[in-house]
Amino acid sequence: MRSVRRHRNIVSAFWRHWGADNPIAGGAALLRRPLAPKVSDPTQTGAEPGGPSRVARPPGLAVVYWLLLVLAGLALAGLALLISASVLRRYVLNSPIAWTSEMAGLFFVSLFFLSIPFVTFFDKHVSVTLVTQLLNARWKRIAAVLANLFVMVFCLWFAWLTVPWLEFAGRVNPRTIVLRVELIPWMLILPISMALTALAILHKIVLFVRRRP
Repeated sequence: MRSVRRHRNIVSAFWRHWGADNPIAGGAALLRRPLAPKVSDPTQTGAEPGGPSRVARPPGLAVVYWLLLVLAGLALAGLALLISASVLRRYVLNSPIAWTSEMAGLFFVSLFFLSIPFVTFFDKHVSVTLVTQLLNARWKRIAAVLANLFVMVFCLWFAWLTVPWLEFAGRVNPRTIVLRVELIPWMLILPISMALTALAILHKIVLFVRRRP
């Protein structure tokens, strides 16, 4: 009986943390009503204490990040189906799929870069607070703003580096080797992802600065 109660307590604690406040679990409801997602609990996800505990984000902006997550989910589904089909064809039917590697690479990169803006906007990144937990509330806010500024600058710099890359691609119109899939639409995911991530970080910085100490 003690073991059963212990497992019930674990399940209850898990649901309290990841049920109502988890943006993925509450996705359908979130899209049906005005969006006011909860910023992560500083003690659980590494969001800096001193920041806002609950904020109202612009509904239209939040929907954009949710659409990116949907696209990332489609990329993940495509990747899983492709790998499964490739393994089946190679080891069961002895007839491998020639274009598995090129499409798996496109799906994987898309999955990664389409997920970054969503995770940043809803503050679900894994954070290390070994140093910041030693600071007082004022310096935690300052550290959070500086860290977010650094990441935002990196994202903008990354997006800027893709400009000559895309200009060159526009001249040569690159395609995959086997299926001859145009690569420019897939390449555009990178600067769009970084720009939207920078926008999400800017929104977080504004919230930190506006909040009273």
